[in-house]
Amino acid sequence: MDNLLLYRSLFKGREDVYAIHWSKGTKSGYMPAKLYDPYISKVYKKSTNPNNSETANYLPLTDDQIQRHLEGRQLTGLYPLLQDNTSWLIAADFDKKSWLEDCRSFITICASYNIPAYLERSRSGKGGHVWIFFNQPYPAFKSRIIVLTLLERAGIVSTFDKNSSFDRLFPNQDKHSGKGFGNLIALPLYKPTLELGNSCFIESETALPYRNQWEFLSSIRRISINDLDQIFLSLTSSKSLNVIEPGKLVIKLSNTIEINRNGISTALASFLKDELNFFNPDFIIKKNLFKKGNLLGKNVEMFQLSAGDANQTLYESGEELLKDVLIRGNYRHKIQLRYLSDLHLGNVLKIRFVLSPFAFVFLLTGKEQYHIVMETLDTDEATYIWHTSKEVSELKNALHNVDKDLNKIRNDGRFAFLQSVPINFSRVFT
Repeated sequence: MDNLLLYRSLFKGREDVYAIHWSKGTKSGYMPAKLYDPYISKVYKKSTNPNNSETANYLPLTDDQIQRHLEGRQLTGLYPLLQDNTSWLIAADFDKKSWLEDCRSFITICASYNIPAYLERSRSGKGGHVWIFFNQPYPAFKSRIIVLTLLERAGIVSTFDKNSSFDRLFPNQDKHSGKGFGNLIALPLYKPTLELGNSCFIESETALPYRNQWEFLSSIRRISINDLDQIFLSLTSSKSLNVIEPGKLVIKLSNTIEINRNGISTALASFLKDELNFFNPDFIIKKNLFKKGNLLGKNVEMFQLSAGDANQTLYESGEELLKDVLIRGNYRHKIQLRYLSDLHLGNVLKIRFVLSPFAFVFLLTGKEQYHIVMETLDTDEATYIWHTSKEVSELKNALHNVDKDLNKIRNDGRFAFLQSVPINFSRVFT
């Protein structure tokens, strides 16, 4: 097969638009390639929103543009999310010091599900992309759930651990928002970086580039969408493919808190049953919580609940949900929840909640320690409290350990957890 044809058969995305890399001084980035008309626009504006420019004329991704990329004359970016919210591929981006180790772990767990996965070292040489190719376009929300679930099962990402080398997925959206083309990924084999041993596919164990990149590309296997569906079902414990495409999540509050199962995907419903918090990969991807000097800075959005059925109550944050609980609900621990809410350090951490048993998690400060408090809504269960010092690094570790403890409670039961409780842990019965 011709090299160009082989390349285009693998790295498939939007063909009606592509991105080009630009740089000016110390600044650089990507923007959609447009037909520049000096009589209409004096400035080649950086924009991914077609509505921002009535005269925008985006250039299609042609063989010539791919050839320019391979020859090093133009660094090209691919928009993988197609107009029907499917994609021909998915890629996971890793950086930080542990990128290679995490890539290996991810490739290993993919292999256990018979998913062919291939590692490319990034242009910088300090990260990697793990690529998975499909034989036909596949719904992005399904492929993203598969990959994110595998990342969790491999221990690469977790709710509280912000040190993961995992950065983002391509595509990074379940569906188009109507404001652009979705995120882009730089195409591999860009000649200037390829000559440095980067932007090329490498053997995961040795981290050495394959000698003949074209021969390697010709050996790549594409997983079938039928196999993907089977994997999707096994990971989500679903018995059918009647999955509602995810859009907005609605919570209804009456005497109990109800999440309308028909309003969310089967995968998300299964996840909410089993996991501690609403899973939001954007939280891990943005990595805003424990940046140096920013612990007490802006609030971190753990999840967003918005839109949906106008006849039901909508909540955009844990704070909003708790507020409505305190106003409307006649719950056993309402007084305790109100007290904890008043003391909660909202400037450090957003209020989050646990699904089983339904409880809110607060962060309080004492004279010498922080206290992470889990208070249930309406059960006989005692209040659980984890204590930690006021050192930033200690708080980070404490949150990670609380995540592990709650996972143990979920998996093994509260009785098993209480047989070997942490040193800095206490219970208060009310």
